[in-house]
Amino acid sequence: MDLFIGNTSIQAHQFLYRLPEREKIREILVPSGQQVRLSVETEAMAHAIVEQHREFGLVSVDEVEKHPLFSGLIYSFKDPISEEAMNVGFSRRNDLLSDRGLQIRRAAAVTAAKSIEGAAERDGLRSSNVEVELVEQQKGPADNDPKLNQTIVVGEPGTKARSQRNQ
Repeated sequence: MDLFIGNTSIQAHQFLYRLPEREKIREILVPSGQQVRLSVETEAMAHAIVEQHREFGLVSVDEVEKHPLFSGLIYSFKDPISEEAMNVGFSRRNDLLSDRGLQIRRAAAVTAAKSIEGAAERDGLRSSNVEVELVEQQKGPADNDPKLNQTIVVGEPGTKARSQRNQ
């Protein structure tokens, strides 16, 4: 039986797996944007390989758009993964990473705001809102990549984020 593993992340992935009742760990490199075919003896072996990686975000091509733990690796039994499914995977992975980045920046802004509020209270002042502005600097004259420019407002009852990408 054939098991196809696709990599929709932006870096190569060293895919390690063990066949049932075998001690030897096998490995295969899955380059970014490509897929590999693992030919195994039985369907049960193919399912065992998938189960080894599901908890780390390996998902079926049918689950890419809705799975919360999607890691960038997708699989398909018997049939190669379509170019469309690979593109959906790239897009979904990028969206998840962007969302996670925003969550991390918001948490950092809340921490900074609490520190500022604590310092203000020690000085007998009160702060109601704190704005944290994040601006990514250009690395050099040839750097034309979009840059992060985001302001996160921390105050009651929660945090809001305003962001834009410079072109």
